[in-house]
Amino acid sequence: MPSEIPILETERLHLRGFTAKDLGLLLSLYGNSEVMSFISVNGPLTREQTLERLTAALFRWTQFGIPMWTVFRKADQVFVGRCGFQIFEATKDIELAYTLLPQAWGHGYATEASRASLEHAFSVLRWNRIVSRTRPSNVRSLRVMEKLGFQIEKFGEDASGAAVFQFLTRELWNKQ
Repeated sequence: MPSEIPILETERLHLRGFTAKDLGLLLSLYGNSEVMSFISVNGPLTREQTLERLTAALFRWTQFGIPMWTVFRKADQVFVGRCGFQIFEATKDIELAYTLLPQAWGHGYATEASRASLEHAFSVLRWNRIVSRTRPSNVRSLRVMEKLGFQIEKFGEDASGAAVFQFLTRELWNKQ
């Protein structure tokens, strides 16, 4: 397993793996109540809870080869969010996960970063299936999933409430 998460580049974005020094970046996401309204019913995370999330992301990479990237705009190197993969504990599936700062919403960054992440997952890591979930009220995220080719698997609930569960296979990805 490589020691560092590979760098990904898109037309407008630079994605690099998280490091232990990125707690402040992650805290700007998880400490934002607007961002967390789509992720958790418990509101913003504390510094300690954010450190746990960062540690988990680093562990998933070093132990299982599951990458999570910091996302920066190329034009000015401003941090806009995170994108990559985690384990959906309820099913043990690999899950696409992205979170952007509110000022980055509506610019297509989630789709662009996710597309690069998925290309890496299917072409380099050779994963066969990736899941996603979002709140039914999160119209922007549902649109991102649609653009990426995810298919609705079911409507249900997760630990934070109502959720739309979707999936994408390598076969579906390659047909796009």
